[in-house]
Amino acid sequence: MSKHQHPIRVRWGDCDPAGIAYTAHFFDWFHQAMESWFDTVLQHPYADLILKQRVGFPTVHTEADFRLPCRLGEELVVELELGELGKSSFRLDFTVRSASSTSRLTPGPPGSVGRDSSTGNLCFESASVALRPRIKATGTTTCVVVRLGEVISKTPIPPDLRQRMAAFMQSEEPHA
Repeated sequence: MSKHQHPIRVRWGDCDPAGIAYTAHFFDWFHQAMESWFDTVLQHPYADLILKQRVGFPTVHTEADFRLPCRLGEELVVELELGELGKSSFRLDFTVRSASSTSRLTPGPPGSVGRDSSTGNLCFESASVALRPRIKATGTTTCVVVRLGEVISKTPIPPDLRQRMAAFMQSEEPHA
């Protein structure tokens, strides 16, 4: 399955006083990746869909699991996969990872806090595996397609957009 990769840098405004990204910002990063996917991969500029074609994509469900802290200045990649494509809705699956792909974790007993041996930072979960991808968080967002106007109503995904989404879902190529 194809993945769209969207780079993010953790900014000052994303962080709490400890310099760790506040959890609510992950949902903004998910949406940034979705907009980038529409603009670059699907070749349907997100702003044009909303402002000119009057088609919107409100979120009806979203969730995230947080695994490792994201720190001020850190370079991240938000990977987007199209997990499900319906008639008038779609589910996007996200993986947020450090731009550097692997990290050594010091093993600890189950349920303990581990330490990233490359940075010394505490990790929210420990691992008995010495080398693993530096996955920071995962999440999903389900969007329904609506026609925007005085009355907002659910509508099928526009055919040309749906065709591009289906092609992306079946492709094996990574997309930046």
